[in-house]
Amino acid sequence: MKIEVVNEKSQPNNWEFPVLMEHKMCGAIVMFHSPTKGTVLNKTEAYKAGHYQESWFAADATSHWTRFTGKITLSND
Repeated sequence: MKIEVVNEKSQPNNWEFPVLMEHKMCGAIVMFHSPTKGTVLNKTEAYKAGHYQESWFAADATSHWTRFTGKITLSND
């Protein structure tokens, strides 16, 4: 699978799920489908792409997360 990530750092004002958030410390990009449940979309030192967790710090915890506003493309390559 080919995964392409293009990061754009603007912050939109709306908030609804699913939402993409980037972890401030490790850089993991998580697709949240509820406040604390989501899947990692990129490989980092701490996580593999596809890692699912039901107990993340809440997506709106600004001490841990920032909104990811870039582009992520998934493809079978």
